[in-house]
Amino acid sequence: MASDMTRTDSSSPDGESDTPSKRIRASWNPLVIHGTPMQPSLLLMSKFVVLCFIVEQQVGALPSHLVPFADFLRHLGTPSQFHHGLQVVFGVAAISLFFNRRVRAASIVAGGVILLGIASSIPFYENNRLYAGLILVLAGLNGPEEEPWLLRFQVVLLYFAAALNKVLLVDWRAGYFMDSWLRWPGFDGHTVWAQLAGHFPPRVLATFVSWAAIVTEFALAVGFAVKRLWPFAIWFGVAYHTSLTFFMNRTFGMFWFAASASYLAFVRWPDDPATVRFTPGNSWGRLLRRIDFEGGFDWQPIRRVRFELATARGTYRSWRAGGRVLLRIPVTYFAFAVVAAQPRIAPRISASIVLLVLLAVAVDAVLEVQQRPMFPSRDCETPVVDGGMSPCHHSER
Repeated sequence: MASDMTRTDSSSPDGESDTPSKRIRASWNPLVIHGTPMQPSLLLMSKFVVLCFIVEQQVGALPSHLVPFADFLRHLGTPSQFHHGLQVVFGVAAISLFFNRRVRAASIVAGGVILLGIASSIPFYENNRLYAGLILVLAGLNGPEEEPWLLRFQVVLLYFAAALNKVLLVDWRAGYFMDSWLRWPGFDGHTVWAQLAGHFPPRVLATFVSWAAIVTEFALAVGFAVKRLWPFAIWFGVAYHTSLTFFMNRTFGMFWFAASASYLAFVRWPDDPATVRFTPGNSWGRLLRRIDFEGGFDWQPIRRVRFELATARGTYRSWRAGGRVLLRIPVTYFAFAVVAAQPRIAPRISASIVLLVLLAVAVDAVLEVQQRPMFPSRDCETPVVDGGMSPCHHSER
């Protein structure tokens, strides 16, 4: 499924891009991502990050100018005025972004508010907030026809710097940090970890886990730096962060959301024609049709077909078709953001859902590879996946 989300845009005979962003006028519907001066995948990323910032109750945590990094920030009004000013500006930017008005400026302003909050208060500084602010600003700075290289570089830098930082710290290399962290009473599984680590010499298991994290982050840096590896890096990165959320039962502030959302910088939102055929009485088909607010699918009720998706890449049925449809509908991502960030729901529940989806994506990828013909015919598609070849047309039997 990852390859479905990395297709390049189709072009019209006159050389102009014929993407929905050029065919559809900007909508006031917050669940629509086409028709603006921002690339659909980057607009979805920005809306997702801002929505998570809101539902994670981070807006209320925006600071006053307490112990700022820059002393001149102390003089920007009273602490209360500064605090509420940040909230108001962020709120206006969020409204503008969600309703598709001045989306690039809105993304820059929303990210800028977060960065200004960090600059104005040392206690407010957290790496996850810094990263969220940076990717919002970089997304807004990216032109509608430009490749988001700065944003992609930020993702590569994130993992390279994180891995390098761990390598340079003896507490990480020797397992001291990991062992202390996993024995912390605030970690749900600290007793299990203590019992498991007791079967090994001191810090041996913690050292292994530490180096596993270091190697993983170096691998992600390489994966996002090499174009052909992008689909694998996206799947592996989401699996890595989701597994941490599952085992630790915490989202690490904004990091789980922001890191995963930033992978959309490596994705071209699919604009190829897609047809969904389903029986008129199929409740699943009727529901998906109702939430396709952008009209990205041609919905055809047909009695003899239960549920089927036909795209330029092939024809898919049953859960494989449903999964692809959900991944191509923006409302899926917004719904997940709301559910995952609810304070009364343990993050482990949301992480379990993501891990199940990743398992389905992996199984689907294996099935797709198995169904490719050994000797491609002349009807095969040309290379359209960033960094790789798209498979020939096939039909799931």
